[in-house]
Amino acid sequence: MSETDLQRAILEALEAKGYRAERINSGNMVFLQTLKSGKEKRYRFRGARKNTPDILVLKPYLWLETKTPIGKASPGQLEWHAWAEANGIRAKFVRSIGEALRYVDRCARDDAVRGIVASGGWPWLAELIVQQDQ
Repeated sequence: MSETDLQRAILEALEAKGYRAERINSGNMVFLQTLKSGKEKRYRFRGARKNTPDILVLKPYLWLETKTPIGKASPGQLEWHAWAEANGIRAKFVRSIGEALRYVDRCARDDAVRGIVASGGWPWLAELIVQQDQ
């Protein structure tokens, strides 16, 4: 499976589970339009900054960088992930649909626990959920 196929499959799986996620294109893109005259017109667009992860999940808020089983992260991608971690932003390299879903589900569960604890309600339930995740 190519990285593009993996991205599509992850987006479909997330949508099927009720998550909202978007594919993020990075770098410069050129689109060609063939006019009626037969000439081609070029449109240039700038996507997200280079090394921005492939998928943004809106809730729970996190980023996913897809890699094939043999794919390697670039130094810029590693730097982006280190920056995200240092700033409290969740980001993960994923190599399969299952790995992506497990990570997103865990983050959603963690957010739910934080909400319970922040509201002052059911601290024993929060502790139980955290123990089950370990």
